[in-house]
Amino acid sequence: MVCISPRPGNPGESEMRTITDGRGRSWRVWHVVPQSAVLRSAVPAMTAGWLCFESDGDKRRLVGPPERWEELDDAGLGELLGRAIAVRVPVG
Repeated sequence: MVCISPRPGNPGESEMRTITDGRGRSWRVWHVVPQSAVLRSAVPAMTAGWLCFESDGDKRRLVGPPERWEELDDAGLGELLGRAIAVRVPVG
């Protein structure tokens, strides 16, 4: 599974946030919800989606994001980033 950035203005797509971690690294954060019935049935734990964190080719995923995650301050999102799992970034 890959994280695909939401496109501005698309209905049903999540807000994107940008935060800076404690080392000064900028991260884009958005909620991904699988649209494919095959994907939802293959990985039931991910049906509610995940938060995708992306920074300079590094991607992390936090399955089951909290309700109203977009209302968290940057420190709160930084805590979620610390719990997120690194995912392999496809090459090319």
